[in-house]
Amino acid sequence: MTNLKWEVGDAMALPYKDGEFSLVVTRFTFHHVLNPLAALKEMRRVCRPGGKVVVADSSPVDTKAAAFNAFERLRDPSHVRALPVEELRALFVQAGLGEPRVAVCRLEGDLEDLLLHSFPNPGDEARVRAIFEESVKSDALDLDVRRENGNLYYAFPIAILAAINPGAA
Repeated sequence: MTNLKWEVGDAMALPYKDGEFSLVVTRFTFHHVLNPLAALKEMRRVCRPGGKVVVADSSPVDTKAAAFNAFERLRDPSHVRALPVEELRALFVQAGLGEPRVAVCRLEGDLEDLLLHSFPNPGDEARVRAIFEESVKSDALDLDVRRENGNLYYAFPIAILAAINPGAA
């Protein structure tokens, strides 16, 4: 591809001019960010007026978010906090992007495959498996955990929010 390049940078201080992009997207990163509002404001800054800002991330229901986030920190200690849709929507408004369009879906997978691509601390894999086993009965994690053919499967709650950048803050 000739119109693509990869750069490493600070999400809180992107090395780009105001309004440099027509589309600014983050996918499955907000739950790793200490200050998602600051990151969203920075996304807005580098998005041109009339451009689109999109956030896609895991988004548990509010009543199960604490359990979801505790499990995620066991699975991946870099996890900070997945936000319920209502909180993500409020961030868009606070960032000056207005009310976003929202779509929700589920991302399905197998627990063992997920753990192969995770970074738990020693011993935490067993704790994650036990939490998943319990969630088969209670759905405490908002993951629709189920057992099929001896394997545990899940469906991560995903929210995709998009807004048109109205212009200067």
